[in-house]
Amino acid sequence: MRTAFDETLRAISIILSFLNSESRRWTALHMEAIAEGVSPSAFRNILRWLLRHGYVERPKRGVYRATERGRKLLALPWRRRCRQTRLDEYIES
Repeated sequence: MRTAFDETLRAISIILSFLNSESRRWTALHMEAIAEGVSPSAFRNILRWLLRHGYVERPKRGVYRATERGRKLLALPWRRRCRQTRLDEYIES
């Protein structure tokens, strides 16, 4: 059984993997994430969080791409269990 935290990590991984190789427009990124099972509200919240913390950048309106920090985040072992309750603490550890 997946927890909310596991689902959040899965959604982050999906969004960053789409942005890892090339920039994407918001609509295309949104549709691809939904096709992978990410809810629309989770997509908006996670993309906003990734932008705010520097994992994704918006070089121009409606276009998103992963930063170097985002690529490093994508390389983390996603199956590792987390003891912290805050996502940013888990990522920085």
